[in-house]
Amino acid sequence: MTRLTIIDVAQPQPYTKNNGLKSVHRMVVCRCSCGSIVTLKKNDVTGGKVKSCGCWREENLIRLHQYNRGESGKWKKETAGVEPLQTDMFFKSEE
Repeated sequence: MTRLTIIDVAQPQPYTKNNGLKSVHRMVVCRCSCGSIVTLKKNDVTGGKVKSCGCWREENLIRLHQYNRGESGKWKKETAGVEPLQTDMFFKSEE
């Protein structure tokens, strides 16, 4: 599900392809469901590659951070009584 709505067409953005030929990206102005307005490549929006202004990623990172810190409660239950992994146990000293 996309959070973006195309509201206008922006100026094309010129670029040079790998083979040296010049071309342009067709750009669109979009409004995200969070309220921000962004300019993106039309093909990325219509093709489904881009689905938000970046707010979706931030929201999920916050959720992941809360989950890993145990604020959701699930992480603490799964790791209760488990000792933290000691990384030096995998490296043998050469004596």
